[in-house]
Amino acid sequence: MASKEDTDLDWPERPFEPQTKVFGDLMDKYFRIASELELTEARTTEEFFGFHRNDVARLHYHKQGFGPALFLRLHDGRVFDMQARPHDPDRSWYDQTTH
Repeated sequence: MASKEDTDLDWPERPFEPQTKVFGDLMDKYFRIASELELTEARTTEEFFGFHRNDVARLHYHKQGFGPALFLRLHDGRVFDMQARPHDPDRSWYDQTTH
């Protein structure tokens, strides 16, 4: 088996986790939509979002004042929606209801 040094592959910084594939599939889907609607000139998913699927820590499903949507929280704490727009990283805004 070839070692990391023996290959030309761009190895991810974190080990593979099944949820990483889900994050990547979602990112790919929304990048393709933006490309087909000519909303971006980006050539790759990573260029569109500005980060790699391995950078995603979790998925949020709701934001106060925004409603149901998908938000990607990165390991460094930043949050982006599926149109690659940044959002407030304060955790209290996400996945909670107010009364």
